[in-house]
Amino acid sequence: MRATNRPVVTAASVAGTLALGLAIGVRHATDADHVAAIATVVSERRTPGAAAWAGLWWGIGHGVTLLALGGVLLAFGLEPPVAVADVLEGAVGVMLIVLGALALVRVRRASPGIPAAPPPGAEPASRALARPLAVGVVHGLAGTGAVVVATVAAVPREWALGYLAVLAVGTVAGMVALTLVLALPLAAARGRAAAWLVAATGVVSLGLGGQLLLEAARRVTA
Repeated sequence: MRATNRPVVTAASVAGTLALGLAIGVRHATDADHVAAIATVVSERRTPGAAAWAGLWWGIGHGVTLLALGGVLLAFGLEPPVAVADVLEGAVGVMLIVLGALALVRVRRASPGIPAAPPPGAEPASRALARPLAVGVVHGLAGTGAVVVATVAAVPREWALGYLAVLAVGTVAGMVALTLVLALPLAAARGRAAAWLVAATGVVSLGLGGQLLLEAARRVTA
């Protein structure tokens, strides 16, 4: 009988792989473009609870996109073309620029001494959820290809979808925690300090968005 090189699957190896996916998902939430985007969204909210709710919906948008698109790529053994990945990264850059500009517009419109963010409950619930959900979907579209490639390289194919699911859960958990951290100084700030914090998130988002857009455009046109 011919010996095979198929690795032995144990409960410990499965648990370890899933724990790694969870940890990577949490860390994935802290990528620079994720932080910049969600910081501008959080800057519109004046309580940690509202910020965590936004982070949850960002994570849901990201996770559902990752699982849906990643599942299709895994099922058919596909990798997205490099040009498509570059265009999607450019879309993330455009989104960051728009979010940053909106944050600066809010600061500009605010009266001196008045917090730039609207009071809790001032924004319709549907709009309050739509923006973080849409931001999560765009990030999920841009990042799924790279995540799937890394997943196939890291784990056996039969574990891949479960690994993606755990990674998505880790990303949701990481984003909720991140939004709580970002919300604390905004909740404590008053008057001009609040306006300066919102302006800072806008400037960072504009700068990072411009950088991503330029890098993506350079690769597409190379």
